[in-house]
Amino acid sequence: MERVSQSDIARSLGLTQQAVSYALSGRKAVSEATRRQVLSAAARLGYRPNTAARSMRNGRFGTVAVLVGTRWPVSHLPMPLLSGIEAALEGQDLRMLVTRVGDENLTDPAYVPRILRELAADGLLVTYNERVPARMRELVRQFRLPSVWVNAKLPRDCVYPDDFGSAGRATEHLLAMGHRRIAYSHHAWSSADPAEGHYSVTDRRAGCAEAIRRAGLALLPGPVRREGEGDDFDANLAAALRWLSSPDRPTAAVCYCAADALALAIAASRLGLRIPGELSLVAFADGADGFVLDRRLTTMVIPHEKVGTEAVNVLKANLDGRDHVQEGIAIGAAFAPGQTCAPPTRKECRT
Repeated sequence: MERVSQSDIARSLGLTQQAVSYALSGRKAVSEATRRQVLSAAARLGYRPNTAARSMRNGRFGTVAVLVGTRWPVSHLPMPLLSGIEAALEGQDLRMLVTRVGDENLTDPAYVPRILRELAADGLLVTYNERVPARMRELVRQFRLPSVWVNAKLPRDCVYPDDFGSAGRATEHLLAMGHRRIAYSHHAWSSADPAEGHYSVTDRRAGCAEAIRRAGLALLPGPVRREGEGDDFDANLAAALRWLSSPDRPTAAVCYCAADALALAIAASRLGLRIPGELSLVAFADGADGFVLDRRLTTMVIPHEKVGTEAVNVLKANLDGRDHVQEGIAIGAAFAPGQTCAPPTRKECRT
């Protein structure tokens, strides 16, 4: 079947090919009535845009590549983040290509200059957000590839959740309730070097510590796994049981994730401690619908969707040659009040 061209549409309507082109591209050079007439005829005749020809004319592919790493766990691409990217690209009339690229390519000076052509993409959204090779960042910058790093805290050209500020807000919420013995809980804090992981591991703890410091207090240590206990949930639960059995246990904890909060909640239940009466919990999570035991978890909701949307906006400004913020953009978490925070009991409220 012969492909329908813009000239065919023009002949059928008695218009010029240029007018049809303007109407299909959404340009203001034709009236709204003409644009609707052209779109109707295009649908009736089965017209499909020749994207290859359009790319040759304007030097754009109309596609943004989302780069995902091949090593675990260098890329974290949760569904809300992907949805935010996809919706923002659709609003900019751009397509999304998700592709896995290994370090051996992204640290290869022969491959990096060709990456946009190889992927048929105009720009890159890089979701390498942990253990990012320094050479990779250098090459992307050296060859001036239009790119934004997503969920990675780097000196420039990145959009990421503000884990430091959000952890501080979570801590301030507990301080405002009267808590003075507050701890930070992270399941891997004692068994791995936090500098080797995602920036959120250190930033959430640092945000808590700074809020506590401003209040003239000290952040209490969280549960510690013993050597040889492993790194599964049972090991975390054993550490939580030991931690909460101490007479100097905290009255509240900011948890790195919902799994940490769940381990503490189960341990508290086994020890007969009431939540939130004798132990308040707030945790970071992807959504506000989490529960620990029979209570809705008080949550700092990670702003994945907003991060994805803003990353696309920054990249589009870059592609259009407009001024854009090169410094990193941090986006705060949303606070979702649940049922796991309350003022401490009189007996537990100690300084």
